[in-house]
Amino acid sequence: MNFFVAALCLSAFADPPTNVVHITKEQMAAIVAKNGGLIEKPGTGLGSILFANEQRRIAISELTRPIDYLAKYTKLRVSIRDVDSGAFDASRNGVAKSGANILILIKDDTKSASPLLISPDEAWATVNVAALAVDNPKPDVLAFRLRKELSRAFIFLCGGVNSQYERTPANYCKSLKDLDWIDMDEVPADLIGRFRTYAPGYGVTPVVTATYKIACRHGWAPQPTNDVQKAIWKQVYQVPDKPMTIEFDPKKDK
Repeated sequence: MNFFVAALCLSAFADPPTNVVHITKEQMAAIVAKNGGLIEKPGTGLGSILFANEQRRIAISELTRPIDYLAKYTKLRVSIRDVDSGAFDASRNGVAKSGANILILIKDDTKSASPLLISPDEAWATVNVAALAVDNPKPDVLAFRLRKELSRAFIFLCGGVNSQYERTPANYCKSLKDLDWIDMDEVPADLIGRFRTYAPGYGVTPVVTATYKIACRHGWAPQPTNDVQKAIWKQVYQVPDKPMTIEFDPKKDK
């Protein structure tokens, strides 16, 4: 035991490993291409979540970061797009009309004082930029508030509720002061898995992707479409030239 403790202490002062291999994006792309490219597993990635942007105070280009983050890490089909005012209403029919399974409307309603409304039963939420702008904040402050509120809408509608991390959109928020105290606009990492297990209840399932070679090995790859995939298919599914034979020996089997 003493030897183990001494070795552990000495390891803290040891030189860092020098044989670490760093793979660039270009090298990774070449590896993926060599293995037949990435393909999507049939029957996954069902349904979608739409952020429908009616407001025009903040350009949509300033709102995409938290949505792109959600799409990348949850593997759910999450998107944002501009729509005309009144294109979809906050109702079950509005969700159906949007073509999505879950609808988050980004509105500019000066008649409402509510920045965020959630209807889990009908699968919609509204985020109201007018309620976030009552104190006439600078444009960058308002954009930050709106991005945080978009993440909060997703969190509370799609099964996040609470996080172990402070100052994230998953924290409680009773005022604009509370919202400004939050210092990030993306959902915290510990909620990602919750969305992936909760959203299927709305018909939204994660996309499963793999290289063509792995898909072949797992038995769900489609027919090959290029020479690389054809070579992989042949390699994985080929019949051995010399099949294994089993000889029966009565003496050994007694």
